[in-house]
Amino acid sequence: MTNLSPEQLDAIASDFESGWSEQRLDAAGTSWGPGMSRLLPDNVQQALHARAVDEGVTDAELIERAVRAYLAV
Repeated sequence: MTNLSPEQLDAIASDFESGWSEQRLDAAGTSWGPGMSRLLPDNVQQALHARAVDEGVTDAELIERAVRAYLAV
């Protein structure tokens, strides 16, 4: 069962039916998402999440900070 209202489900269905613009596809392919940490080994993912909670940021924000620091950008 879903917690979404019929209106929310209709909006989601409309979004899928209309398709994504090139700009939206490009942004989806290059932005950090909540699933990013799932690519990491379990122990690293757990440490990442704990640190993110301690710092009051999302896992994705912490990953981005780490990559930027590593690349010095």
